[in-house]
Amino acid sequence: MVIYNGFSQTPTRNHTAAGIDFFIPNIDDNNETQVEIAKEGLKKSYKLTDEQINKFFSTIEKLATEEQLEIIEGNKWNVLHLFYGLNSKEMFFMKKNGDSFTKIVDYFLDNYLVKSNDGKPGLRLDFSDMLFINSGIKVALQPGTDLEFKEKSGKGCGGWTVKAKIVDFDYSGYMHLSMQYLWWDRDGTGRIYIGDKLTQGIIYNVLTDDAKEIDIDQYDKLMENSTRGDNGFGSGDIKH
Repeated sequence: MVIYNGFSQTPTRNHTAAGIDFFIPNIDDNNETQVEIAKEGLKKSYKLTDEQINKFFSTIEKLATEEQLEIIEGNKWNVLHLFYGLNSKEMFFMKKNGDSFTKIVDYFLDNYLVKSNDGKPGLRLDFSDMLFINSGIKVALQPGTDLEFKEKSGKGCGGWTVKAKIVDFDYSGYMHLSMQYLWWDRDGTGRIYIGDKLTQGIIYNVLTDDAKEIDIDQYDKLMENSTRGDNGFGSGDIKH
């Protein structure tokens, strides 16, 4: 596998681990080349226009408190990525009920945007909230292989589960990291920050075979030596 790193951190392998770690991108507002690449990638991922992006930036500048401005300072593209990458049930119902964009952004700032101990922006998530994050990485896989995303042990034990899992070898776009938070911790929330390892990708050899339709007599003959037959769930368990 070879990669193109558009606006992210290069995936890494921990010693002899099977999986390659993928990160939430950390977009540098001061790197014009990186910002331009990220802008085009995020526009495609979230179906955004330049007008919508500019509206988001102007809205957060008007609404943000001093504490929130400290998080946003130098991180406006990261905050935009988090806002559009978050699929929150509360924000979903706000959009469905026709609430204004200003009200939704204000709710996001007050209820979801947080800062790590080292000053990185992140998200506070509730049970069932989801992320759809553009990884900033494109991969070129060898024919006959695919890349499958799995939970990292720490994230998995903390309630995170991978949703979209498979990247086919002929896909040439940015990979997206899709996760859902399905746990309650002490205060009922999960947290994720820019630059975090979010998931791990494992490369598999793939056996491909087209489906060929046969009639029931042919099927029965093909399966006549089956010891389990058509018995349902649990029928394969060893009974004492």
